[in-house]
Amino acid sequence: MDPEIILFDEPTSALDPTMVGEVEKVIQSLCGKGYTILLVTHDMKFAEKVSTRILFLCDGGVYEDGTPDQIFHHPQKQKTIEFINQSKEFECVITEEDGEDSFPEFYTKIDQFTFNNGLDEKIKERVQGLFEEIVFQVLIPEHKKRTRDNGVEDKYEIRFHVSHSTRGEGTIVEIDAEKMDVDIDEEYLIQRRLIEYSASDIRFEDKDNGMGKMTIKVREDAVNREKEEPANP
Repeated sequence: MDPEIILFDEPTSALDPTMVGEVEKVIQSLCGKGYTILLVTHDMKFAEKVSTRILFLCDGGVYEDGTPDQIFHHPQKQKTIEFINQSKEFECVITEEDGEDSFPEFYTKIDQFTFNNGLDEKIKERVQGLFEEIVFQVLIPEHKKRTRDNGVEDKYEIRFHVSHSTRGEGTIVEIDAEKMDVDIDEEYLIQRRLIEYSASDIRFEDKDNGMGKMTIKVREDAVNREKEEPANP
């Protein structure tokens, strides 16, 4: 066989992250042998790595085309800009109406976000860990404690926003919630240790409307869990 064009339709769909790398090597090897490859994919990072030309399809046809750098970092048309920005950001809002049964849905959305951006398993694990330890283990219990101690209405809104950039800061988690006086070192020591395992930098900001913002840079280096994770108390 000596085909003029080889077609791939979603070759990395539902693959384990380790297998995505193997598929990437095969496609790059074929390109190196002079074959022309036509690839359909929703995996943005994968597409950026293996392609020399990107065609963004929308409204039943080719909406915009260009080099990977042009499409992914300097798109010109509005719908391309919206799609690229959406693929690089994820946000969910948690309120008192969201019970524990809804949390798997949030984890699934984080899973899909990390897959779409070609992020490996350790990044997904750390983003989900930050959601678990900060939102589920600290913020929500503190709201419930305030309700119980002060007799105030149990209402809250927590915004959990994740963004990823292939240039610059990497993966950033931002959490907006009502400011609370919490001594995390005293009351949530295990959670603090687990948060530090997932984060390379943490910044806090107080807002004028009584809200607080936490900005976290997700660690991307390899970590030895046996050394980093705390022992059971």
